[in-house]
Amino acid sequence: MKKLIILLVVSLFAIGLASCSSNSAGPTPGPAPTYTPPPEPAPTYTPKPEPTYSTDDLYVMAIRDQYPYYASLYSDLELINIASSACQYFDEGGTFEELAYYLVMSIDASEDAFGFMGFVIGAGVAAYCPEYSYLLS
Repeated sequence: MKKLIILLVVSLFAIGLASCSSNSAGPTPGPAPTYTPPPEPAPTYTPKPEPTYSTDDLYVMAIRDQYPYYASLYSDLELINIASSACQYFDEGGTFEELAYYLVMSIDASEDAFGFMGFVIGAGVAAYCPEYSYLLS
């Protein structure tokens, strides 16, 4: 029995030494670190550039939008020339009513033609000679 106790003490001593020697190498490593990739940047929205329109383009588009039938009787250049002529007419002291009457008679005397020419002259003044806008009221 003495042998058994000695064997048991030696075994425990050997186990103790083994556990001490494994701790002498340093602390046991923890779980391996996990890699977390950085978040992807949010997509950026780049709006398409707005088309740029000249004064002539805007003037003609407004007329063609409001009065498609009557505007179809004129080329873009003719509509621009009407506006230019209106500004010259006002430079010379002419009135809106005289100019509108003269221009309407060149098409027809309908109410729509008066509305069309009034719009053409008004848009022309707004686009090319706003100093005469007081003549439109």
